[in-house]
Amino acid sequence: MSRGTPAGEGSGTPWRDALVAVAVSRCAFVALAALAAWMLSAEAVSPASLWARGEAATVLAIARDGYMGAGPDAYHQLPLMPAIVRALGTLGLTPAVTGLLAAASASVVACAGAACLAGEVGAAAGRRAALYLAAWPGAALLVAPYPDAAFVGAAAWAWYLARRARWHLAAPWALLASAAHPAGLCVLAGLAGELARE
Repeated sequence: MSRGTPAGEGSGTPWRDALVAVAVSRCAFVALAALAAWMLSAEAVSPASLWARGEAATVLAIARDGYMGAGPDAYHQLPLMPAIVRALGTLGLTPAVTGLLAAASASVVACAGAACLAGEVGAAAGRRAALYLAAWPGAALLVAPYPDAAFVGAAAWAWYLARRARWHLAAPWALLASAAHPAGLCVLAGLAGELARE
């Protein structure tokens, strides 16, 4: 199952591609949201607070108050994204900005993992994978502090490392995927199946 080294691995290229893709897409998404808020809202709203609503507000509340203090909607959230937000909360930023930073960090990890997986085909495919993941319309879910970015990042790295038969490194990433999203159990099951096939 071990594959050759993809173009750019070890040189920082997938990470650079991921960072550029996430930075550019984040600027576009935040600018678009700010423009929409300006056009549609009668009151002034900060661009960061636009992304701290709904499920994101629950993640931020768990990070701030824990599951007991976050209310009855908190129990459907798994702990990885609130833990990332809580860790970054030590920077002294507002909760909304901290959530955006956590989502952006997880998105860089996800895009780099996608770039490495697709990089098996070639370096250009890796760059496109990072760009497509960061910029597709559904990537708005990766901008807000939802658990999706953390899940995609952990799952991508779990599969990338498993494809190289680095099971001791793939397993922790699969466990992180399970701590981010219920679909992480599918990642664990898939990796267990791959390991059994070897």
